[in-house]
Amino acid sequence: MDPQACASCHPAHVAQWSGSMHAYASDDPVFVAMNARFLRETNGASPSFCVRCHAPLAVALNATTDGTNMSSLDAKLHGVTCFFCHEVSSVSITHNDGLVLANDGVMRGPISDPASGASHASQYSALHDSSDPSSSSLCGSCHDLRNNNALDVERTYAEWQASLYAQTNPSVMETCSSCHMTSTIGVASTTSGAPQRRVHDHSLAAFDVALAPFSSTDADQKTLVQQSLDDSIIAKLCVDQPTGAPNVSVTLDNAFVGHEFPSGAAHDRRVWVELHASVNGIDVYTSGVTLSDPSTWVMRDVLLDSTQQPTLFMWNADSITSTLLPPPVTNDPNDPAYVHSVTQTYTAPPDTDHVTIIVHAQAIGQDVLGSLVASGDLDASIASAMPTFDLQGTAHAWDKSAGYGCAP
Repeated sequence: MDPQACASCHPAHVAQWSGSMHAYASDDPVFVAMNARFLRETNGASPSFCVRCHAPLAVALNATTDGTNMSSLDAKLHGVTCFFCHEVSSVSITHNDGLVLANDGVMRGPISDPASGASHASQYSALHDSSDPSSSSLCGSCHDLRNNNALDVERTYAEWQASLYAQTNPSVMETCSSCHMTSTIGVASTTSGAPQRRVHDHSLAAFDVALAPFSSTDADQKTLVQQSLDDSIIAKLCVDQPTGAPNVSVTLDNAFVGHEFPSGAAHDRRVWVELHASVNGIDVYTSGVTLSDPSTWVMRDVLLDSTQQPTLFMWNADSITSTLLPPPVTNDPNDPAYVHSVTQTYTAPPDTDHVTIIVHAQAIGQDVLGSLVASGDLDASIASAMPTFDLQGTAHAWDKSAGYGCAP
């Protein structure tokens, strides 16, 4: 069960995993803060609700019931471990960790002809095969979350199921792991005589990042997340021929993400457009410089409580309003559902001669982190460490010298 035991034969896999959010899941100070506040505000009504996805092996072995004793448990029980994922034999529920462990010592994976001489038994599993669509249900079981009000507060797997990429057509099908665990050719094990295989990266980069050092390999995490975000969506900037004030339109297309954008804890995510319109180099109109600007285009879920008032925390949520970018659902240009982009229009001052845009992203908004600091559950230094990613693929500039139209 100890990932370090796996490292003797799978050093690259374990090194990558060690710098991942899966390894960090139960040690993350934001998780610790959220869990503490959840338990306090719900009077511990569902003690394992958070920890069963953040330290599932510890829960399965009854080493913890509510995650508050994680610091006293062996390191091998922290986070989402090698043993936990590779012992999954079936999925009973596609949310809230409905994974079933075989507990038979057989490590499951995508290899149909495991080499002899391994220190453990091996077995092919479609649930672990990135080329099999059923493998997404393994990921989805923890990445879809339903709260105690029967509200689906995280829906990444359900979003993928409704997307183009869930089709069985191999020319378009992409599973969770085919995107988040990209593959190369190499040896799966250092066992003598191990053949060349298609091996998968276990860094599992997506959106979340560690806010405190935890591994010698976590230094690459922000770089991997930046690379993931840079090419995730397409942005288009157009400025129309004015009949007075210029009409500025920004279009965002979630073309390459297999679910909505942002996804996961989309109520915590903050993705927004920053726009500057200027005359002779001086800003005459801005939007999105701060999230408090009412003109800012923000992509997120907003949680509402039973009185339809906004709430920051999912355990208080009774409903959701959403401004997420939808994923593609068809590649047929004749299908009305083919166009899934979203456009926002701005009115710039008449003499505007230059416009720039860029999309920013934070895994967890400062309003959420600030509330955790104010309640005494999170240290302010952790909140201030949350990075803002600039999605470089969305940076565009229009200049009047090129004429009215769309930026290249």
